Amino acid sequence: MGNGWRWEKMGICAGGLMLAGLVFSWCGAATSFGAPPKQAASNLTQYSVDPYYTMFTDVEMAQVKEAAARMAAMGMIYTQQCEPFSARPGSYRWPFYLYAKHEEYTGAPGVPGGSAGVFMPSAGKLMADASYGDEVWHIVQHEGFHQFAFSMIARNLPVWLNEGLAEYFGESLWTGAGMVTGNIPSHRLVRIKELIAKDDLVAFDKMIAMQQTEWNGALKIKNYDQAFFMVTFLLQGGGQTIRDHFVAYVKDLSHGKAPKAAWTGQFGPDTDGFLKQFTTWVNGLTDETSKPLRTRAAFETLMSYLARAHCEKQDFDSIEDFFKAGEDGTVKVKEDLLWYLPPSLLTKRVKEARELKDWSLEKAKDGTPKLTLTLSDGTVYTGTVGASPDSRRPPATKVTVETPKAPKAATTKPGDAASKP
Repeated sequence: MGNGWRWEKMGICAGGLMLAGLVFSWCGAATSFGAPPKQAASNLTQYSVDPYYTMFTDVEMAQVKEAAARMAAMGMIYTQQCEPFSARPGSYRWPFYLYAKHEEYTGAPGVPGGSAGVFMPSAGKLMADASYGDEVWHIVQHEGFHQFAFSMIARNLPVWLNEGLAEYFGESLWTGAGMVTGNIPSHRLVRIKELIAKDDLVAFDKMIAMQQTEWNGALKIKNYDQAFFMVTFLLQGGGQTIRDHFVAYVKDLSHGKAPKAAWTGQFGPDTDGFLKQFTTWVNGLTDETSKPLRTRAAFETLMSYLARAHCEKQDFDSIEDFFKAGEDGTVKVKEDLLWYLPPSLLTKRVKEARELKDWSLEKAKDGTPKLTLTLSDGTVYTGTVGASPDSRRPPATKVTVETPKAPKAATTKPGDAASKP
């Protein structure tokens, strides 16, 4: 730590506003975080999404249940993954407004024109337009992080960091019971590599020092892409030492340290070294890099549905029977707000699962379903169903991943190789 940092010594681990699928955020001046209103507007119904959100919405009940499941997973992943640098004690129940109609959303006070979702710091509200369909959830996951960061980390994070982390969580894959973070979509990888090839990245010292007004004054997809990949590199691409320094950097910011001093205090002034490490990592990424994460997301999703179906006394004789039920939308799930998952999510994940081999579904000793996936490289995913935390909630699931051990290098006696012609 300190100014003695040298980027070249660190190893690399290979591996808003709607515009072209990106979220452009509109963050106003930071003022006090408002408590959720006690009463919703007359046309909105209030729901508790324990323990994280109070939701106000007028969407159909099936959408209410899906939104509740997504928001619970969202709040959990923010809380768990940001715990190392969340500085503010206590808990909040964040207000979330989901409007069924576009005109209702755009007619809400303070909503910026052209947006599909927004976090409004002055009121503490997260707001979204459900008429965008599934596309809105990337936006909600993005804007939801701004809401979380404002109340739990710091109210004036550097804009590149705030937007980069928001995109990091925005790209997370929902599994029904949770989320898998770290996913790198192929279209974003293509764009960032093009920026590097054209030498069109924002200079790192400029990016780190950029102010919110400058960012909002010239909203560019490339800035969001660069911030997303910078955060992903610091969190998971650069190895544990770089991750530890990044966590310490955000923690310093959360305790009020000036952004430049916080950065140099952890990484030193050598932004050229950062650029070299960063571009080496990005250029080593491929479409296959995030495949293990997508595989895990598919596997965890299947387990979420298997656990719920088992509680409804629906078991399957084979993996093919389960896949067909998932495709037909006949897997049983309680309609209760705490249990419901949409059939469409399982249909999507079954399609992905069929591209993977080999699957097996059997009963564990206690009669609960046991799911196994054995990949061609020897990696084995195993999923089991545990006990329910309480009678109101679905049972927990456990997923373990075993990777094959690397073969030991062949050994020879001294002189053996040299003695052969």
